[in-house]
Amino acid sequence: LASSRPAGTVPPSNRRFPSPSTSGKVQRRNSSTSSCLSRVWIRFALPCTSRSGPSCCLSALIPAGTLNLAEVVDYQRAHLWQAISQPIGMLVFLVAAFAETNRLPFDLPEAESELVAGYLTEYGGLRWAMFFMGEYMSMTTLSALFVTLYFGGWSLPFVDFSGLSGLLQALIGFTVLAAKIAAMLFLFVW
Repeated sequence: LASSRPAGTVPPSNRRFPSPSTSGKVQRRNSSTSSCLSRVWIRFALPCTSRSGPSCCLSALIPAGTLNLAEVVDYQRAHLWQAISQPIGMLVFLVAAFAETNRLPFDLPEAESELVAGYLTEYGGLRWAMFFMGEYMSMTTLSALFVTLYFGGWSLPFVDFSGLSGLLQALIGFTVLAAKIAAMLFLFVW
């Protein structure tokens, strides 16, 4: 069957996400698409974030008006860091991150009575190392998300790198993000 549309295009009635405009910005969604996406977000994505539920992530995402983390960082670059404007949400996210990674005072799986009979003695060698590598990767991931949502991600306040080359901007941004993650990991471990 021949179609009047070019190959690979979707009819406007079946489009689930907005298409980019010529300026590169995302067009506004209509109300039915927006409500559908919010229902999908609340139903599937939020229970998977952490034990704290939706409040800690939404307090940083609602002012930015997007779920795109790059746009959240751009919002924080243009305004204040979310740590200043949303301190309660930041503290809830921080406590939830400590609970999710089983750090003090939420270290119930590592009770003193289980140190000689619990899961720490069931694993040896590489399996034990992989178990703890998973815990440290979880701490690193939550640190990166925390820094991105509340401390401006790869940007520095009052510093503009737009005059530099693209590679230098990426290198400085990666260094800033890595330093912020390292500071957060120091808080986790200390």
